[in-house]
Amino acid sequence: MAAHPEERSWTCTVYAGTDGSAVFRGGVGHSLVIDPAGTLWRARSYEDFDTTYVETAATFEIATLTPRYTEMRQYRKDEPMAKLGRVAKRSIAPLIGVLAAIQFVPVDRSNPTVETVVPATPEVRAVLRRACYDCHSNESVWPAYSRIAPISWLVAHDVHEGRDKLNFSTWNRLDATAQAKALRESWSEVDEGEMPPKLYLPLHKEARLSAADRALLREWTASAVSSSPNVPATK
Repeated sequence: MAAHPEERSWTCTVYAGTDGSAVFRGGVGHSLVIDPAGTLWRARSYEDFDTTYVETAATFEIATLTPRYTEMRQYRKDEPMAKLGRVAKRSIAPLIGVLAAIQFVPVDRSNPTVETVVPATPEVRAVLRRACYDCHSNESVWPAYSRIAPISWLVAHDVHEGRDKLNFSTWNRLDATAQAKALRESWSEVDEGEMPPKLYLPLHKEARLSAADRALLREWTASAVSSSPNVPATK
């Protein structure tokens, strides 16, 4: 950690599902589930579970998790992660060996060249950098848990998927209409509370959007959309 002062502490909490499954929840918006049959599933940590909570003096703690497998993605039998789930069913000791071995599987944590700077005010750029850049730019800060498999695979997947959908570091590759459309869709997710992801926020408190932050983003989006008649205006 001393060599990487920008990294954040890694956490992963293990829960027992109500059906006897094992649920591994990390701070990246996704969970891994090993069902009673040993099948491995990729899940969204909130949407794919029926969750009950226990209220304490200061927080709400998870009481039970019931997996909703129909909402999850099952790993194919030939995928490395699926094989990991079958090993877990047979024995914990081999699982530990597998977990140690998979630490050597290469993970792409590269940050490609930044091609452009988003045309926005310094205030808007500051908000984007705090709340969006880890997954939507080529300036990702790779936290400590992104170096520990299998969580590292999920983090890398989310970053690369985020860049594919919206990358502020390659903003120059989009024409004006595409830029306006991308901003309109992004604002919709922010407005609906989907971005930044809820599970991302506890370990990245700086990414929380205040009312002033949201107002800045909405105004910026509205300005961009207004110059592109083919894109619906923001609400």
